Amino acid sequence: MEIAKAVVLAADCRGEEPWPSLGQPARQLAPVANKPVLFHHLDALKSAGVHEAAVVTDATTHASIKKAVGDGSAWGLEVSYVDGDAHTDVLDLAAVAEFAGSASLVVQHGDVLLRERLSALWKHFADRALDALVLLPGRGCDGEADPAGAGRALAGYIIGPHALIALRRGSDEPGPRDDVLERLRSFGARIEVRDVDAWLPCRGTTDALLAANREMLDDVASDHQAERVFGSEIQGRLILHPSAEIHDSVIRGPAAVGPRTRIANSYIGPYTSIGADVDIDCVEVEHSIILDGAQIRFVGTRIEGSLIGPGTHIVRDFRVPRALRLSVGERAQIALS
Repeated sequence: MEIAKAVVLAADCRGEEPWPSLGQPARQLAPVANKPVLFHHLDALKSAGVHEAAVVTDATTHASIKKAVGDGSAWGLEVSYVDGDAHTDVLDLAAVAEFAGSASLVVQHGDVLLRERLSALWKHFADRALDALVLLPGRGCDGEADPAGAGRALAGYIIGPHALIALRRGSDEPGPRDDVLERLRSFGARIEVRDVDAWLPCRGTTDALLAANREMLDDVASDHQAERVFGSEIQGRLILHPSAEIHDSVIRGPAAVGPRTRIANSYIGPYTSIGADVDIDCVEVEHSIILDGAQIRFVGTRIEGSLIGPGTHIVRDFRVPRALRLSVGERAQIALS
């Protein structure tokens, strides 16, 4: 039995913590290791041999996710879109039932970074002849280990056709609609609940994104050529886009540098992801995420543990009298030391 179909839950996933402004209404498109979280998820589906995916979106996320993912051909997937929301039981949606047919399904949140191989989980599901394998992330939304399970959201589940049929037949019965696990138990389904190494970086704070970025960069393989590296030293693993340029700098990986970015006279430390069209000059930065179009020059102190939004300018201009001149958006956090 192979994995054929997946349902990706990509409705608004906002948590209770303040969320930085990243220029995207869909949190699933927040980048870690220079790639949107949702794209990491689709990569995992592709690697597991999934052929078709139904992406469930809502009014907040639909336009941006459909624009980013398209028809799924970039991943070798056939992608369709289903209207839903965070409060809808996805298995009650007629469009999902039609999509599933008589196949087993992988159902996962699009903001989950699953560190385990989905194909291995699927094999475990098949070998144990389960009706459902429920996946619980071994970390909370803040990225910290959470063995007791406090504050954990469901990472997803694998569900077989018999359980799907039972759920559909019971969809008209009274009772809570938001707990798939309890509904399956009430039908006598063969269920296993399993802790998995997974992250939910889009439901926490900036620290959760930085932690996920660190974890994903730990897995990268070095990928760079020296054609646009001048007078610089590269230590450790680096993903460097061929169009990026590095002049007179030190980069200590793991790190990622996106397309058309220019770095000069700078130090880029471990666990730093730098997006596209970024200009960095005379700066020290590490353990940070710098998004597309940012400009950082002559800061004078090391930047670390930071998330710098798209199009942000951080520049020392040497005017007198000396002062901080800030243009700060909603919910920004600035710590001076």
